[in-house]
Amino acid sequence: MNRICLLGLALLIGCNTAPVGFDQLHGRIPDARDTAMTPDSIASYARYVPLGQSALLYLGRDDEYVARVLMKFALPDTLTLDSVASVQLVVQPGESTRMSFVCFPCSTSWDSSNATWLMADDANHWYRPGGDYWPDSIGGGVLEDDTLAIDIRYLEMDTLVRQAIRQNGILIIPRDTGFSSIWSATASTALKPSIRIIYRSNADTASFDAYAAAPLVDTLPGAVRPNDLLVGSGVALRTWLRFDLDSIPSAATIARAELSFRPDLRYRRADSLPMAVHRLTESFAVKGLHARYDAIASASLTFVPASDTDTVVRFDIRNLVQYWTAGRDSTGRDTSNEGMLIMSEPEYSRLFRIRVPRSGPGAPRLRIEYVLPPEARFW
Repeated sequence: MNRICLLGLALLIGCNTAPVGFDQLHGRIPDARDTAMTPDSIASYARYVPLGQSALLYLGRDDEYVARVLMKFALPDTLTLDSVASVQLVVQPGESTRMSFVCFPCSTSWDSSNATWLMADDANHWYRPGGDYWPDSIGGGVLEDDTLAIDIRYLEMDTLVRQAIRQNGILIIPRDTGFSSIWSATASTALKPSIRIIYRSNADTASFDAYAAAPLVDTLPGAVRPNDLLVGSGVALRTWLRFDLDSIPSAATIARAELSFRPDLRYRRADSLPMAVHRLTESFAVKGLHARYDAIASASLTFVPASDTDTVVRFDIRNLVQYWTAGRDSTGRDTSNEGMLIMSEPEYSRLFRIRVPRSGPGAPRLRIEYVLPPEARFW
């Protein structure tokens, strides 16, 4: 009896109850495959976009860009002029570049979340691009390092102009060549622009912070050439790329997907250039610059141009490529792939512009590494 028990125990221990071949599959890693491709479609466009979310208001002009500033203040309608000694505009420079400017009463209502060089709000154009204003200046000054307070001729204006200032604010136009900046209404309280009222009685003062502000930016003729593929800020410059991914099996796991190109730096007012890739959700071929895109970036980076010309921009878009390859229709085609936009992120960042080469060794390339699931070993 004991012998029979021992024999049964030995058979139980020695027997491999797993399916045949399991020990060979354990830890097996399929061979990775790789491919490199160029875009099958590529285009670029420029678009005026609202910049009112920026904490800095760009002000200046050079051979390629011009920037003006809009501000609105909650001035009381009941301000008694005979009790006021003076009215001042107080601004905080965002940098130390010297810039002289002049202020005008804005004559058209505007919305900071929609105002651009062309549009006063989401439905109405400016009568003149760059903002509408009354012709008589209400003051001017020079931005440098420190807080600037300038007297504005609010008290001298007639009732209609004073009402325009209360309702529509002021437009600031640069007088010098070069660029500077002013802290905006979205900055911290200590940095916001304000109107300071100085009263005759005991020199009392009252301040009214800006509750809305926006820079208006435009490119000047010749700065942007029609056939260039561009990425840039201020005036939004976006490049659209689409890669044909039909050769990647839908069952593949994307291990690596890198979009790279060697940019040609055309303009910058900052040492680092923020950029991002966004997935298009509508057909660019059908809707062009009006095609919608995912608000959440698929990839982003900060590009720091080097002194040499071999600096390469590299985006990790593995998750985006995996989304496209896994989302095939019943025919196996990646119909969800409308391509991607390369754009400044955010588009109100300090002004810059780069060119993406159309061809040659620096042109955009997508390098993909992927693995396939193990082939079935059993039937």
